Amino acid sequence: MSLLCARGLCALGALLTLVTTAVAQPGSMRAFDVQIDGCVLPGKACDPADEVIKMRVGEREVSFALDKLIVIRGGRSGGWVRDELRRRPLRAYGPDEVLNGLRPGARVRLSATLRLSEGLVLVRAVNPAEEPGADTPPAQESPR
Repeated sequence: MSLLCARGLCALGALLTLVTTAVAQPGSMRAFDVQIDGCVLPGKACDPADEVIKMRVGEREVSFALDKLIVIRGGRSGGWVRDELRRRPLRAYGPDEVLNGLRPGARVRLSATLRLSEGLVLVRAVNPAEEPGADTPPAQESPR
């Protein structure tokens, strides 16, 4: 081994290992735990959307108007994840009773894991979402 290191091959081996690791696990290959608030289109309760995510849920295609995205775990900014979501359609997987909550007009919060490199969203929960702009609780009156 010392003969290989003397010829500079140790540095080359270390460089190849580093490059191989970087290529094998780019940022988009990670899983991201997220919460996504929005509305399933079409629906009367849905506001006009600037950002729409396309998802295939079983045999149906769902358009989801994105209101808010929170990256809980994954090491990327919400803006980067939003850009990736707009670029490609996703396939949604999860229990049928959870995915059935994605019906037209439903304003929901998805708790999910995104695997963007594979185009997958693994849905853990679909809950009613807060109305847009309702981020702060209403002020309580003080007793008189």
